[in-house]
Amino acid sequence: MLEHSDDRAVSDWCIEHLGYPVAEHTFTAGNLSVVHGLRLTKGREVVLKIRDDDARLGACAWVQRRMWQAGFACPEPLAGPLPLGRKVASAETPVPGGGEPAPADAPRQFAGLLAKFVTRAEDLEPQPLLRPAPA
Repeated sequence: MLEHSDDRAVSDWCIEHLGYPVAEHTFTAGNLSVVHGLRLTKGREVVLKIRDDDARLGACAWVQRRMWQAGFACPEPLAGPLPLGRKVASAETPVPGGGEPAPADAPRQFAGLLAKFVTRAEDLEPQPLLRPAPA
C-alpha cells in the first residue's frame, strides 16, 4: 500500500503519464515529499515524488532534465510535475547505489559533486522561478 496517497490514484497517474499501471510498490521514503519506488507492469521501475505544488518545481524539473542531458549523474525526469489529487507528482528513473558516505569522506564527495554540477550548468540559461530560495 502507498502511504500518504491513494493507490488507485497513483496507478491511474502512472497509466496516464507513464503508460503503465503500478504492479508493485518497492519502497517509501521522503522528507519534504513522499517518495515511492514503483515497479510498473512490463517491469519498468520508477521513483514517484508527491509533494505540495510550488511554482519552482517546473523550473527545477527543467534544470534536472538539462543536467541529465549534459551527463550529470542524476535521475532522468520522466513526467511532471503534474497534478495528483491535491498535490503534484513527478516521476524519474531510479539511480542504483548511493547511500550515505562515511562522515570523514562526505565533505570531499559533496564538494566534488558540486564542482561537477557547476561545471555542467555553466551554459544553462537562468530560470527566474528558482527564486526566491525556499524557506
